Amino acid sequence: MGKDMQELVKLTESPGISDNDERSLWDSTSRVINQCWKGFLDCGERGWSLIPFWLASVDRTKENTKPFRPYIAPMTRQRYIVYWQQYLVFCMRSIMLEPAVQFTPNQEQCLRELMGLLGEDESVLDTKVLELSVLLIRHSDYASQRSSLIYFSGVMGYKVEWKQWRQPHDYTTILAGLQFCIRVVMLESALPRRDRGNFTEDTEMNPVDTFRIVRDKWLVDGEGIYDQVIV
Repeated sequence: MGKDMQELVKLTESPGISDNDERSLWDSTSRVINQCWKGFLDCGERGWSLIPFWLASVDRTKENTKPFRPYIAPMTRQRYIVYWQQYLVFCMRSIMLEPAVQFTPNQEQCLRELMGLLGEDESVLDTKVLELSVLLIRHSDYASQRSSLIYFSGVMGYKVEWKQWRQPHDYTTILAGLQFCIRVVMLESALPRRDRGNFTEDTEMNPVDTFRIVRDKWLVDGEGIYDQVIV
């Protein structure tokens, strides 16, 4: 309340051609989400058929009856990725320009570390972008700071051209895109693709058990950011 919505919406816009640091973050975010998507597809290639059902479910106690879809039209997936690109650019701009947007100490430290890596080695930057994304998603309901993701979702709900809030049919696609990114990011966080070859029949915890440790806390109804983004 009391904010100039037009100015807040500007914080979500894609970088200009000459904004090298913002463009570096924008491009890195696209690489990271695409790699997370490939990580999801890798589960199917390994025959880990239960993972997509648990990934699609928001019930802590049981998997969904339908799996998380292994096919999304490329244009739709790109549009979903843009929402996460907008979110991270929004965070970087906000930490310098918009004091109403809040971050936990760990989130702020990671964000500032990321800003110091812009323009550097892509692999190092991408690792930090994934780390920041996970920290932003894993924002406890009990943190004293308000979630920047919820704040961003509110800003995205405003249509500058109309000077009013978006209608449901125009807004739910944004929420769907954010949920898509949250899911694939948290899957990669819980089951890094580089470590998946370590699972064997003798491993104490199988991939589903390992994924559920993260999933049952952060990707279910009544817990954490995912629940609030659904609402």
